[in-house]
Amino acid sequence: MSSVSRYFTVSRQSSSQPHQRAVPKPLVFLIQNTQNRDSAAVQLKLDELIRAVKGAHNALLDLEELPQAELDRLRARYEALAREARDALRRGRRDTDTPEVGTDDR
Repeated sequence: MSSVSRYFTVSRQSSSQPHQRAVPKPLVFLIQNTQNRDSAAVQLKLDELIRAVKGAHNALLDLEELPQAELDRLRARYEALAREARDALRRGRRDTDTPEVGTDDR
């Protein structure tokens, strides 16, 4: 048996016998807390980029606080912008303009 086939045989055997280990609750809490802090920091950085970019829609700051229906409406508008940009590219036009998003329309 070659070293490659031996490796795959051992890998298959070890993956077919999963081992479960209990994770202590304090460790789970620590991991979740760290992930929440990281997520909050990334969100603040994104908010700062939106705020600092000329022409950006400041209405998108703190977007995660909006109700789901409002998020769905905004997502649909951005998806429409993406479709329009791809269509423009297919017609040989540029897709680098900055069209209005329509954050205030209902």
